[in-house]
Amino acid sequence: MTSNRASAKNLILRATINVIEKEGIGSVTTRKVAKEANVNIAAINYYFGSKKELLRKILAQTVHHFLSDTETILANKRLSRHSVLVIFLTYILRGTLQYPNVLKALLIENSYLSIDRKEFQDQINTLIMKAAQSLTNTAKDNDPKKAAAVVMQIVNTVLASGITASIQQEWFGVNLGKKEDEQYYIESLVDRYLPNPENGFTDQEHEQIDSILEQLFNSPDSMWDL
Repeated sequence: MTSNRASAKNLILRATINVIEKEGIGSVTTRKVAKEANVNIAAINYYFGSKKELLRKILAQTVHHFLSDTETILANKRLSRHSVLVIFLTYILRGTLQYPNVLKALLIENSYLSIDRKEFQDQINTLIMKAAQSLTNTAKDNDPKKAAAVVMQIVNTVLASGITASIQQEWFGVNLGKKEDEQYYIESLVDRYLPNPENGFTDQEHEQIDSILEQLFNSPDSMWDL
């Protein structure tokens, strides 16, 4: 019974994400979600209470997984800081490419957040600072404020590239949804801001990076695989 309940809830959550991506969060209705999930509207009200609570659940789950996953990425001590940054940025790019309208809802639609807007901003700022710390060797030879500015510049670039991916493909022939283009784009971006003293990534590093990203996007509790 519990399994069926969880399965039904996940089916509705997935359907809601599909509707958001097709039409934007402002166009979501329980009728559209019910049709997408092939359930009746009463099921949505039973499991979530209302459309607003359903949308709040979606965004809360997105924030939770994003913060949890990025914490795991940045806490990795086995890989070089260049590899960690590549994983961090690739994770953001793939998420943006897959769910651009969910991202827009998080950044713009304040009323649907299940946490206070200021709290959400503080969480993101904390994440940026942790990412900046991963770029510094010691406080002596790196300016934390400058490192944070660099991270914000790179993240903004990746977010903008993900949101405008179709334009980039049409105008410049760069398909960020293709692994080869994605890898070249991210690694050249990292190298521009943080030159790799080893002059590139080894095959072993590429294998480790791919393995970690595979786990993040395909684990049973991943938000990308509800």
